[in-house]
Amino acid sequence: MSADGRAAPTASDPIGPTDAEEHRTMSPDEARGIPLQSGDDSGTFAVGTFAELEIFPEALNPHRHALFEVMYISEGSGLCVIDFESLVIVPPALCVTAPGEVHFWRPESDLRGWGVMFSADFLLPELRNIDPRMIVRLIDDLCDVHLVGLPEAQDALVHRLFLDMEEEVRDAQEHYPTAVRALLTYLLVQAHRLRQVAGGPPVRTEHPLLARFRQLLAEEVPPSRSVAECARRLGVSESHLADITRRGTGKSPGALVREAVTLAAKRLLALTDLSVSQASTRLGFEDPSYFSRYFRREVGMSATEFRRQIRDKYQIPDDEDMARQLLAP
Repeated sequence: MSADGRAAPTASDPIGPTDAEEHRTMSPDEARGIPLQSGDDSGTFAVGTFAELEIFPEALNPHRHALFEVMYISEGSGLCVIDFESLVIVPPALCVTAPGEVHFWRPESDLRGWGVMFSADFLLPELRNIDPRMIVRLIDDLCDVHLVGLPEAQDALVHRLFLDMEEEVRDAQEHYPTAVRALLTYLLVQAHRLRQVAGGPPVRTEHPLLARFRQLLAEEVPPSRSVAECARRLGVSESHLADITRRGTGKSPGALVREAVTLAAKRLLALTDLSVSQASTRLGFEDPSYFSRYFRREVGMSATEFRRQIRDKYQIPDDEDMARQLLAP
């Protein structure tokens, strides 16, 4: 049952390419589904079925938002594309995205399941006996792999956790925000354990400075192209930043900067109508021809060819809202 007393949709509510609901943009101020209203200004949270959260058909087009998102796909098939990386959905599975990541779905058959959306600060207020850095690392690690398959036993557990979170929010009994945080934390811990069993990229145990460096590059629009400027803003020397970055990633700070700039360039080329010259200016390149050489070196093809391939492959439509977000000052 939803917050207004209507019968709650079940996980069998289909979501697919034929849905035609009004396009809306998800923000922390508009948590759909069943939002948690704790009255303590402790972050944003919403849980519900795909239909309750109204994430489709918006999610069929490239979009991003300011919340973490954990999607439990119980049925269906298709792709989830996150910053131009295609992930094949094989239910049951969890798909995790971080704030700011551009993502969209390409269903091949109706996708059914549940979702939970929450802000970064939602989990922390009442977890006084847990190092908040552990929670942050756990979420960051899941966002490194994005997709976690669920064995049969864990599938039943995850489904139960989503039902319990929705029930807690719907009933709103005493201390229910604490119960919801505990259930969400348990969901993330279980997903993290499954991710470790499945293998993939090494689990992050990175230095706090490296985490701040990654965050700076992710949030800066456009990303700074100067390692010296990044070090200054982080309050450390270039040599210290280089030492921590190499120990944590095996890469130089300059390599991480180039990755961030290249991702920003891909987003502008694929999702806006800026010319290559305009995109280069937007990214802080004074010489468009240098930007073209830079992009070809980093991506292995020209900027024009990348734009054509991505738009043709995913049939990306014009989206003024997405372009406006990417071009916002």
